[in-house]
Amino acid sequence: MSGAGSIPSARLVIAGHDRTRRERLAASLAALPAITICAVAATSADAIIDAYRHRPDAVLLELGLPRLSAADTVRHLLRVAPGVLVYLLAERGRQAGISAALDAGARDVLDTALTPEQIAAVLLRARRKP
Repeated sequence: MSGAGSIPSARLVIAGHDRTRRERLAASLAALPAITICAVAATSADAIIDAYRHRPDAVLLELGLPRLSAADTVRHLLRVAPGVLVYLLAERGRQAGISAALDAGARDVLDTALTPEQIAAVLLRARRKP
């Protein structure tokens, strides 16, 4: 967050297995004035590398990425980018892997049906909290 009186902003890495969905989400969020997209990843490994390189405020992590479980991915993200907020992106009703990822340190679960504005509001509220 910048100096007094400025608009809070959030730097973000998006990680998802569905190319169309992750690119659409990235474009929609990037169009919002308070969101900066640092990277868009297709695998857990790419998300971890991007978090290390860019030190984002938050990572939107879709469940079901190749190679690592969501819980392992969260653990690695928190290790390489201490303080990053990890939000799981999941379809309503999908529960596989959510509990373990939350136990590993993910902050919350965001429904994939949320609008970009709703997602941005969650991220910006979290940035304002000390």
